[in-house]
Amino acid sequence: MSFEHIKVVKSVDNDHAANRLLGEGWELLAATGTGEGMLYILGQGEKQAAHGIEVVIAKATTLQPVEE
Repeated sequence: MSFEHIKVVKSVDNDHAANRLLGEGWELLAATGTGEGMLYILGQGEKQAAHGIEVVIAKATTLQPVEE
């Protein structure tokens, strides 16, 4: 995964803040455990940072077997 498009980086140390930022269009770059809990690193691309937040929602799809 390339982070070249990321222009703004923010870290938070609780899941509620991380989920709020994800809902606002931030991307989760990393999550790591610390001695006191979790640390979430989130980023925004140039387009998101400069022109407001562009939210993209991806829906999971169910994979079907391919018939040959």
